[in-house]
Amino acid sequence: MDFQAFYGRGLKEMKVKFVPTQSLTKRLKNFYEVELGFSKKVAVDEARKFPQSNLPSCQPKCPLGINILEFIRFLREGDVGQAYKKIREQNSLPAICGRLCQAPCEEDFVIGNKKVPIEVRALERFVADYGRPKMFGRERLTCAKKRVAIVGSGPAGLAAAAMLGKDLFCVTVFESLPLLGGVLRYGIPDFRLPESILDAEIDQIRDLGVELKTNVTIGLTPSFEQLFTEGFSVILIAAGRSRPKFSGLPGLDAAGVFYAQELLMALKFFPDVFKKKFNEKLGQKVLIIGTQSAALDCARACRRLGKRVEIVFPGTIEDLDVHRNELKYGKEEGVELQPMTKPVGIEVDDSGMIKGVRCKRMDFAEKNGEWVLTPVPDGEVELQADSVVIADKNMVSSLIKRVLPDLKFNKDGTVWIDERTGETSIPRIFAAGDMVVGGEHILDAMVSGKRAAEHISGFLKES
Repeated sequence: MDFQAFYGRGLKEMKVKFVPTQSLTKRLKNFYEVELGFSKKVAVDEARKFPQSNLPSCQPKCPLGINILEFIRFLREGDVGQAYKKIREQNSLPAICGRLCQAPCEEDFVIGNKKVPIEVRALERFVADYGRPKMFGRERLTCAKKRVAIVGSGPAGLAAAAMLGKDLFCVTVFESLPLLGGVLRYGIPDFRLPESILDAEIDQIRDLGVELKTNVTIGLTPSFEQLFTEGFSVILIAAGRSRPKFSGLPGLDAAGVFYAQELLMALKFFPDVFKKKFNEKLGQKVLIIGTQSAALDCARACRRLGKRVEIVFPGTIEDLDVHRNELKYGKEEGVELQPMTKPVGIEVDDSGMIKGVRCKRMDFAEKNGEWVLTPVPDGEVELQADSVVIADKNMVSSLIKRVLPDLKFNKDGTVWIDERTGETSIPRIFAAGDMVVGGEHILDAMVSGKRAAEHISGFLKES
């Protein structure tokens, strides 16, 4: 179908409105949510611009399986409640995805045979925020099937719990920390995900009859064996990757080297400590090493302290693993990027304090018929810095390895699972999320959690 001809207008008329935000001067002085979201009028108007088709080839691909065109069809008709129900058929955390998802579907939209990036994520956020109140007051589900224990309340654990809860399995989620949410709670700043939104999404999962317990470290008290003894039929480990990965970069033991987790957790729960302690310890110039969302989150947090911030990474800007809107906001807020720059060592002065990071400039060169990133000859530079923040990928907790010595791991440090059954090397123990997929995206973890729930549901129905 030629959408451009069908609608009788050019692509210029199909421009999508940018998501409203706090003004730049205001948001650099606070840690509140940057995006303000669409009003109902704007959301409905934007939905009405989207071409509609029943052809499978015209359906933007959503890893969670959301029928995007159908939820947009309800929205364009002004029926926010039905749009919300349509999204929740496949996604139990729509308000979170509407803020944090990488939104690969946006790049799949084709209008007039041209890819047009559109704000699907912003529309999902609107539907979740405005549609959820319409669902309050309904009766809670009561479980009626076998018991499932889920270790970890991050995106994978919550996604799996919701799916199993809908299927009326008796699900209990165990979280070792005082509050639920995992990385959603402890690793995402309020300027991207307010706690009130996370709490509301978790309440929706609780309404599915899911039991949620905090301050319980499975593996210590109780043990995995005790869970089976207490009547749980299967266990799903969705504990994420919480242990910092040490990259081997020379100089990591210098004063002034921090890890993304400690900055983000301090910001989340001890904002006064973050503002006072890190304002002094970070100095005036901060270099952040990494390409994940955590790197940009740390950079934007430091800009709110008035620091000069650069993100250093060996690839191109396209290699930054962040949503285009977040990158746009970061640049507006003064975050500087140093692409094609590979850190090779942290330089310290005579007192052991950081004075800079030694780097090699990178460029593409032909090798065996392929273009690969290669250090530029005589391209070594030193970037001045008062502090360095490491925002690299994390590793699976050492506790899991200690209490489950028979658990098999892949060479890359992820937990091995049988792709056909979802089971780990230990019978009746499944795994999902970052500890399996090895990624850093909320979406990937949720997809993994849903897939694990499908495996568990099939396993329990057959057993």
